[in-house]
Amino acid sequence: MTHLALILTAVLLFLFDDVAGGRDVLCLSNSALAAGVLLPKLALLAWAVWRGRVAARRLGGPGTAKALRWFNRNATWLPLFAAALFAADLWLGLLPRVRAAVGNPVMLDELLVWAPTLVLLLVGHAARYRVERRLRENEIIRRADRGLPIHPVPSCAEWVAGRARQDLGLLLLPLLMLMAWGEAVVQLTDAGVLGPTLGLWLGPAGALGVLVIAPLVVRHALDTVPVPPGPLRDHLLAQCAHHGVRVREVLLWRTHGTTLNAAVTGLVPRLRFVLLTDALVEELPPPHLHAVMAHELNHVRHRHLPTLLLVAAALLVAAAAGGEAAAQTLAPLLPGGRSVWLDGTLAVLALGLWVAAFGWASRRIERQADTPKVPAYQPAAAGSATAPSEPPAVFTADDVFPMLGALGQVASRSHLAPHRFSWRHGSIAWRQAYLRGLVGMPVAAATIHAVVRRIRLAAVLLLVLGGLGLWWIEG
Repeated sequence: MTHLALILTAVLLFLFDDVAGGRDVLCLSNSALAAGVLLPKLALLAWAVWRGRVAARRLGGPGTAKALRWFNRNATWLPLFAAALFAADLWLGLLPRVRAAVGNPVMLDELLVWAPTLVLLLVGHAARYRVERRLRENEIIRRADRGLPIHPVPSCAEWVAGRARQDLGLLLLPLLMLMAWGEAVVQLTDAGVLGPTLGLWLGPAGALGVLVIAPLVVRHALDTVPVPPGPLRDHLLAQCAHHGVRVREVLLWRTHGTTLNAAVTGLVPRLRFVLLTDALVEELPPPHLHAVMAHELNHVRHRHLPTLLLVAAALLVAAAAGGEAAAQTLAPLLPGGRSVWLDGTLAVLALGLWVAAFGWASRRIERQADTPKVPAYQPAAAGSATAPSEPPAVFTADDVFPMLGALGQVASRSHLAPHRFSWRHGSIAWRQAYLRGLVGMPVAAATIHAVVRRIRLAAVLLLVLGGLGLWWIEG
């Protein structure tokens, strides 16, 4: 949920500038503003730290299940509370007060406003460290019994730094690059350095350029190295060839054995990387590891990254058009006419609809990535990408169970409740139920591919209609 919180705070920054025009609506004194910004965050941190201590003491006893439930809920709810407190910071007038002190240089004022919330998210990780440490200590004997590498238990500072690198490397740095480019283009256009037409084209062109080079930033922001030469690397590269996916490198993502995760990043083959964490490579048996690899390669095969970008942009444009139309319709009916409160309420409603719709589409895209390629890659055929002349007509247990088992292992190893909801991925139980339902189903009858095609079509229509609606409303 940390990534969702970062996305929400970035959108809230944009909405505040658009709705309130950067104005200090409440005009609080400096001391009242500081109290309103800091005290709720300190109270939330104090509660999280206290609950972390209680949960750590309960591990290993009758309260173990309750402690693990808190561990998971903290990871879910604290980032959302942080996003809500960030919205409160903007409402109290923190951004215009910071701009009054430092001006409006590109991203500096936004980063200063963001800083308390980012600190809150990082200290939230620290609040969970006592539980995490106990869990890691219990893992040592299990890993030794299985002959797996033993990683030193990270200190609190190392744990928080590792989580910060994941949050910064995977999302925040690319997000900051996109926001900085957009703000720079707007400021240069407003100053007359760029013409309106050139500024209109430079915005999306630069954003596309940022997305193209972002994988290089991600690679160096995270602790990654190429998968060492050997049978594993040969099999992974052969699997890329089997799926028809070109990558620049398959990277080992070093997390000191704390994280089971995988990712693929890159719009173009020369800047595309597949990342597999060390714990994933060490703990998953080959069939399960190759199923996770297939999931990531399916994201590329089905062009999921461009699809997600299209869906996000279409929903934003549609929300902007709908919000503006609603504001113009409701303003004459209200005693005060159109006000910042009306615009703010509509903006929050639009943001909620965007989150719900984007999450729904993202979960269906993940479901398509879970759907196995038939025929599946067989490690015994490493070095050969030749597929059987007649692919199987139905999904078999051998096609489905490796990914189903991998999901179960990730949930168990990460102490995740199978029914715990994930905004972008859905719960583990939801994904496993879908995979079980594929066994015996004709490959041609898998409806998820048609669902994703309809999502793309709907996104294109929303983008066109929303753009025309904005042009008509503002014209």
